[in-house]
Formats: sequence, C-alpha cells, structure tokens
Amino acid sequence: SASLGAAHGEVQADKKNYDSALENFTSIEDPPARIWFNIGCIHLLRDDLQQSLEAFNQSVIKDPCLAVGFFQRSYVYFKLHRCV
Repeated sequence: SASLGAAHGEVQADKKNYDSALENFTSIEDPPARIWFNIGCIHLLRDDLQQSLEAFNQSVIKDPCLAVGFFQRSYVYFKLHRCV
C-alpha cells in the first residue's frame, strides 16, 4: 500500500539509506505531495539539483498550499543560480 511504502521510505531516509528510501517512495503509484517532497529532499541531500527541482515541482503541483515545498524549490533555484 502507499502508506506502507511511505512509512518504509521514511524509516530508510531517517537511517540515511537513501537508495532504499527512494526505491520505496518511487514505487508509490501517484504519490501525494508529501512523498514528492521527501523525494526532492533526498535528491537535494545528494546534490542532485535537477531531480530535486523536478520533485519539488511535483510536490507544489499536488499541493499548492505546501509552503515548505515552495521554500525548498526556491533554495534549489538559488543553488542553480536561477531566477524563478
């Protein structure tokens, strides 16, 4: 189930097992904003800015009220030296 995949992903991310966390998160069909946000954070921790940006974009598309998603996306744009 999606909630089980999310829970396993969060546990793996907390343990810094990022490959396993991404595997769990990306196996979720039609992931909600929170999962996209978690995916973005993992990519950001790995300094994979383009994939992080794509995930944060999906998180704010899924939930336009997710302020932290916009904040993290703006941080990625800053790191990429871009303007929104």
